[in-house]
Amino acid sequence: MIELLASLPAKEALSSVIFLLLLILVRFVGVRIVMRGRPEILSKDQRRWITRIKRASVAFAIIGIFLIWAPQLHTLALSMVAFALALVVALKEVILGITAGFVRVATTPFRVGDWIILDGHAGEVVDIDAFTIRMVEIEQTDMSYQYTGRAIAIPNAKIFTSNIVNLQNTRSYIFHDVRVVVAVSEVDPKAVFAAFKQSVDTHYAPLMAEALANLKKAERDIGVSLGQSEPLTSIQTTEFGNIIMLARLYLPTAHVVDVTAAITEDTLAAAHTSRQFTHKDMIEHEEDYKSALHSAKTQPRRVA
Repeated sequence: MIELLASLPAKEALSSVIFLLLLILVRFVGVRIVMRGRPEILSKDQRRWITRIKRASVAFAIIGIFLIWAPQLHTLALSMVAFALALVVALKEVILGITAGFVRVATTPFRVGDWIILDGHAGEVVDIDAFTIRMVEIEQTDMSYQYTGRAIAIPNAKIFTSNIVNLQNTRSYIFHDVRVVVAVSEVDPKAVFAAFKQSVDTHYAPLMAEALANLKKAERDIGVSLGQSEPLTSIQTTEFGNIIMLARLYLPTAHVVDVTAAITEDTLAAAHTSRQFTHKDMIEHEEDYKSALHSAKTQPRRVA
């Protein structure tokens, strides 16, 4: 206690003692005036005034002590603010991680087992704690959705600075565009496109019923119509003299590569067959042209 008193500023401490002594004296005098000769039984008004004096003295004591120590309290407050700022800067990542954890729990953008894209990384969420999100990375470049075997730990704070893409509804099925490019020269575009559509129907027919059921389930989960599961085919041309055949399919992710390869193989085979027949026709037409040209040369000219 003595050490604590010794550490206090002398000026403020002396002022506080003098102020409290004067306040006690004023309170004592005020109570004596109200009592007026110390009657044995105080009236109701006297008791009320004594209570008011006591309350006023306490209020003045608090206000006076605060005013006396205001400069010291100001310095202490600045020190506390500086300490708090330093603490916030030092623990910024920890605070952001904990806050992001609360936000994630409140909004539930993903759960353990979901496929997500966070901070540019795609993967399956395998663990979530107060500070990090752990994922097993998934390769997306070729739409094969294969695990790379790499484990990724992403701080929870990335929830505030990165977009979150939940791939759970596209984990089993995705809309995939099958694209086949064929040179338009020496082929019959109509025949090749017919072969392309026939190949699409052939390879997609066994998967269509299950794809439709999964699409309806996904639409119920997210509350938005995603389109139709039937294949949509189209044909386009490029400025380089090629034709592009497109088919938009709702495919199981496990069959994306196989179906794409099969349709591409069938279409290129049909294009090769069409090119052979076209080349044969050109040869036959070339022979007819040469014969007609030879006949024209051997016939005598008429002189006018």
